[in-house]
Amino acid sequence: RLFSEKWKQLCGGPSPKPRECRTLWALSSRNPQGKLEMWVEILTLDQARTIPPVPISPPQPEEWELRVVVWETNKCTLKAGDMGDIFVSGILEGPGQERQRTDVHWRSKDGTGLFNWRFVFPVTLPSEIPRLKFQIWDQALVRPNDVIAEAVLNLKGFFARARKSHQKQIIERGRIKMTHPNFEKVQGELVCSIEVLPAAEARAHPVGKGRDEPNTDPHLDEPERPGSFAPWRIDLLLRE
Repeated sequence: RLFSEKWKQLCGGPSPKPRECRTLWALSSRNPQGKLEMWVEILTLDQARTIPPVPISPPQPEEWELRVVVWETNKCTLKAGDMGDIFVSGILEGPGQERQRTDVHWRSKDGTGLFNWRFVFPVTLPSEIPRLKFQIWDQALVRPNDVIAEAVLNLKGFFARARKSHQKQIIERGRIKMTHPNFEKVQGELVCSIEVLPAAEARAHPVGKGRDEPNTDPHLDEPERPGSFAPWRIDLLLRE
């Protein structure tokens, strides 16, 4: 680079330097251990005195709120028989976050679960672990609950767009195909919508978890669940 005229021109002016990406290796492994993103500047002493360094301080953290609406599940593979008691859990991975869950759609015969249920997570951006994990479960009364399927969403780009725009970002209602590590093929589908908004806006327009008040943006109705009932109202005992 020191003898490249093009590189000298880049280093002598305000043009951004080309970023480079280098794979990191360890002598004890044949697998890559990560990547390093960087750029290189080669300046004379006179150039170094006159050209200010590029600011590289990390961005200041900002408080946001992530809102997720779980609408329904479809085509869930029921592993404990021909009928299942379905609920969905979700967690924004990272320290201090708590797993949230829906109520139970009892006695589903075809893997369909209707919920209209909201999760609300505080989030600091930029996020070190921008992953949202969903799991579909079959509720069991006298044994551990069975995991039907799961999926992890990488929200890094979604969060980056929010920080750049300083405005609410929305992922419209859509379908997520979910799998299970012990089974082949898709084991179920989750229909949800996601939005992230600045904490100040969230405080000005609050929403409740589940279907609690304030139940708005959007309003979530109690779902109509044909053929679904809670035996002996045991769902009241199982609610968190």
